[in-house]
Amino acid sequence: MDAATIFRPYQNDRAMKTILIPVDFQPAAGKVLHYIEKVFKDQLIRVELLYVLTSSEKMTKEDVQKSYSDFEHKYLEGTILPHHFTVVEGKLLDQIQNKIDELRPSLVAIGLSGNSLVKSLLKLVRCPLLMIPGATESSAIRNIVYANDFQNIKVSSAFEPLWDFAKSNGARIHIVHVTKGATVPRDEEEDSLEYYLENVDHEYASIKSDDFVGAINNYATEKKIDLLTLLLRDHGNNALPSRGKFVQELLTRTRLPILTLV
Repeated sequence: MDAATIFRPYQNDRAMKTILIPVDFQPAAGKVLHYIEKVFKDQLIRVELLYVLTSSEKMTKEDVQKSYSDFEHKYLEGTILPHHFTVVEGKLLDQIQNKIDELRPSLVAIGLSGNSLVKSLLKLVRCPLLMIPGATESSAIRNIVYANDFQNIKVSSAFEPLWDFAKSNGARIHIVHVTKGATVPRDEEEDSLEYYLENVDHEYASIKSDDFVGAINNYATEKKIDLLTLLLRDHGNNALPSRGKFVQELLTRTRLPILTLV
């Protein structure tokens, strides 16, 4: 694999978290950078920007570097974000996964003008994924919904990104369960949740509805939610088969960013 890189110096690398952002130099990618800078303004982070040059593209590496220079001038000039840009050749999803395996990022963030990549990324990416629709209007995070399905998880550390977002922004977490039945089932996740949320402002809510996405979306509107989160667990045998469908449907019915936990 041949790669070209552009470096911007990092400071205190060991204390920093890495956020991987696949870019295509479109405005949606620029919006992600502005969102990340505002949301993580009080944290030490470094941003890894990745462009995958596929075999179907007519661009040369020189063309890509020129496009990146224009993109950097437009969206990164004056930024305090330490950043590093890499160009690799190959299949898009394969190279994203390779970079995840190499960097072990705390978060992958993508800007969406559509949701064509979502289904594939949800199956592939085994780290938290932040999806920011192009229609997102604000980067302020005051209220976060965690859509709770009351199922067991493998490790409580899956909730760490949720804790990070809440603590960094002084946000309130709304732990929302949508049930079709008249009674609320036992919450198998509560101990793990409380471990991470002990010092975070949070509340529980239960909604009876046959429409999961509609109920979450209505709650988000009513409570002025700024970020939706849900747990994908391991994307494998333990994941609900329709979870990716929920995410895609939420993206089509809301302007809010969605954070998936693993």
